[in-house]
Amino acid sequence: MTGLSINGQWAIWYATHLDVPLFPIWGVVDGVCECNRANCGKETGKHPIGHLVHNGASDATTDVEVLTAWWTRHPNANIGLAAGFVFDVLDLDYLDPFTQSTPADDPLEILANEGHQGVVDWLGNGELGPVSMTGRGRHVLVQPTGFRNKTGNRSNMPGHCDWRGIGGYMIAPPSMHASGHRYAWLDEFPITASIPEAPEALLDMLRATERAAGARDDVLAPVVHLDPRRGDGTRYGLAALHRACDTIAAAAEGTRNQTLYDEAYSIYRLVAGGELTITIVDDCLTAAGQHLGLSDREITRTLDSASDRGQQRPKAAA
Repeated sequence: MTGLSINGQWAIWYATHLDVPLFPIWGVVDGVCECNRANCGKETGKHPIGHLVHNGASDATTDVEVLTAWWTRHPNANIGLAAGFVFDVLDLDYLDPFTQSTPADDPLEILANEGHQGVVDWLGNGELGPVSMTGRGRHVLVQPTGFRNKTGNRSNMPGHCDWRGIGGYMIAPPSMHASGHRYAWLDEFPITASIPEAPEALLDMLRATERAAGARDDVLAPVVHLDPRRGDGTRYGLAALHRACDTIAAAAEGTRNQTLYDEAYSIYRLVAGGELTITIVDDCLTAAGQHLGLSDREITRTLDSASDRGQQRPKAAA
């Protein structure tokens, strides 16, 4: 790591100590995003370096050689840690990052007013795991829950709250915020501490956002409780399987068989690459197909075809 910037050194540390896939985010110098776009606005220092990671968080890796090359080329790059593998993140905005004033709508009050007092109590009980101070609030880490990324007005999350789950990412310390404040761990090295499981109150809130979005709880049921420690597969593989099942479940009429085949093909490549077990994949993809209303015969025929072709082209995490 000799010669790497402080951000580059931390990127290597996250990859080698936490085994969390990560990727470079455009850095911030004197409050300006290094992407050189005219106006990044709220995305300043928060969006991927596209010419290095064309698929954003999907291109995250733990390969030290790749990471070294990235941060050698872009020493000021911020650090994006892919969520859904080692942890998920509750993202709370408490402050205006430039004035450091409290917003008119306090996120804890909003949580309580929307029936999530249990989440407020959990946040205040002093028994949290790793917490990162952002430019305007906190990132609270929990074990992967299987829920998707939920950000923005269409996420149905309470105000000033976002969820960094499968498909999402968090900006990690010591990245630079547009306000000039560096992201920092609340304690010196809390990330080495145990990452706790999400409390039931938080899971209830996430389930409520799924229902509000019109999602079916049983869509996610086959894969929410997948666990790499149980031997179902690697964190990379399980996150990919969850995304695939989610995509299948959302397939429009007329595209369902093709969507099942396309997603299954990609997943069976990961089976051949050692990222997933064939048993868990068959179970989850079959459940996703059944949710679509496909017959057992259609599902079996589609999955057999996808498996035969996919396993001829093994794929593993970079």
